[in-house]
Amino acid sequence: MWRSSRAGSLPSDLLNVGVALVAAMLTVHVVGAALTEESSLPGKFSYLRDRGDRFDVIFVGTSRTLYQVDPTHFDRRTALLGLPTRSFNFGLVGGKLTEVDYTVRWVLDRESENLEWLVVELNRLNPLTAEKNRNNDRVIRWHSLRRTLLASIGPFGEHIGAIERSQTILDHWRQFGLRALRVGSLARAFESSLSGNTTDPFPVYGSEYDGFVSLDASRPHPAKRRNREWKQAFEEIAKNHRRITETKPSESDEPPLSFATRNLVLGIQRACAKRGVGIVFVIPPVFERWDAFTKMGERGEIENLFSFNDPFAHPGLFNPRNRWNVGHLNARGAKIYSRALAEAFVEMRRVRSPSQSS
Repeated sequence: MWRSSRAGSLPSDLLNVGVALVAAMLTVHVVGAALTEESSLPGKFSYLRDRGDRFDVIFVGTSRTLYQVDPTHFDRRTALLGLPTRSFNFGLVGGKLTEVDYTVRWVLDRESENLEWLVVELNRLNPLTAEKNRNNDRVIRWHSLRRTLLASIGPFGEHIGAIERSQTILDHWRQFGLRALRVGSLARAFESSLSGNTTDPFPVYGSEYDGFVSLDASRPHPAKRRNREWKQAFEEIAKNHRRITETKPSESDEPPLSFATRNLVLGIQRACAKRGVGIVFVIPPVFERWDAFTKMGERGEIENLFSFNDPFAHPGLFNPRNRWNVGHLNARGAKIYSRALAEAFVEMRRVRSPSQSS
């Protein structure tokens, strides 16, 4: 059993880190007070800031939204069904529930006159951050006090050692401190002053940009390598398909939702209600049961829950030929998924407002 070589070292280290953070915050805040987070928003954030009033439906989520929800097919389907929409895909690769919460609130704070609905992908909170991302500006950005507290609670529900748990918690509070200091903004401002380049580092998106990225188009592989990867993916998909279809709810080893996960999900719902924006929660076509989210919907804790993780109800989404890998659909699968989303969305709106019938 590992023991510290110095009694009381962890509390002492925590205190030292806290004192250092407070001192640094007071010092650098004076220097960076004029720099705002809004001035340095990348990619989709800056695009929506400038052109977001065109959209009445925005999808928010992880790569399972980015690569799988095609607004073109969604909007065509809703128009065909008599309730036209103009939607935008705000999926982010590697996004966590905390970042989804940040993005939802950022979108709501814009107070767009045309925004009517947010369609939010559900996911459990993963409080762990990969080593390579610990100083990533995108990770730092979502660390508000509330989200940092929730992310700090998260590691206690993970099967990790005490040292890694303490390191994870310290990382979150360090990232909170960096966000308070606007270190990311300072770094970019300094780089711009040296290079004279003040433009958004992301591509300039055209007027028809809708946020969707097709895995088929974005990650082309040589045929030999692609066939090898496809064979491996096919076998893995088939194995996961058997697991999800043959496991009974009573036999599921799925853990209950953590306090942090529930708090974030319900917080998103309250934020939308406060702004008068409709909310739809989506369980994407994953090879997991996620019964805890389903039960929240059945109990009425969350409204407008769309579930697409049942292979029997949505066989096309679990057909290996419609998937890129275990976690994501290919372009063909994304088309099927987007149309199914549109049909569920229109049906939900008609149930809520029977007068809106074609």
